[in-house]
Amino acid sequence: MNPCACGYNGDRSGRCRCTSEQVRRYQSRLSGPLIDRVDLHVRLQSVDPITLQADKPPSQSTTEVKHRVHSARERQLARTGCINACLTQKDLGHAARLDSTSQRFLEAAVRQLGLSLRGHYRILKVARTIADLEGVDTLGEEHLAEALQYRAMDQMNPGSLN
Repeated sequence: MNPCACGYNGDRSGRCRCTSEQVRRYQSRLSGPLIDRVDLHVRLQSVDPITLQADKPPSQSTTEVKHRVHSARERQLARTGCINACLTQKDLGHAARLDSTSQRFLEAAVRQLGLSLRGHYRILKVARTIADLEGVDTLGEEHLAEALQYRAMDQMNPGSLN
C-alpha cells in the first residue's frame, strides 16, 4: 500500500504535498482487520540512481540467500510438517516457545502497539521464520523485535509521516 494518495509520503525527494489529514484519510481506507492479515508492513525508500551504478559487491550472493531460505524451509517442515505461515495456534505454541523475558517483551509490545490476537500470532510466526533463517532453534527478543519492526508501519501516527 502506498503511504499516501500520491505515493511519495516520507520520500527523500520531498515531492509529497499531502496534508496529515489526507494521509490519515488515505490510510484509513483499509480496515484494521484487513491490514491485520498482512504479515510484513515494510516501508521502502526510492533508490538513488547513482547508488545503483556503484560497483559494490552484494552483501550476500543469490546462491547464499537461496541456500538460507531452503535450509529454513527444511527446518520448518522437519519441526512441524508445514511452513511457519501455516502453523495453527497449537503448533505455534510448540514451535515458538518463549522464555519468560521474551514473553514479557512480546506482551509489552503487543499492548503498546495495540495489536490484536491475530497480530500477536503473526508476530510469533514471523519471528520464528527470522530465527529459522538464522539457523537457530531458540526464539529470542531480537527475533521478536525484528518481527515487530515489520508491523510498526501500520501503527504509526499518519501525522508523523510528513
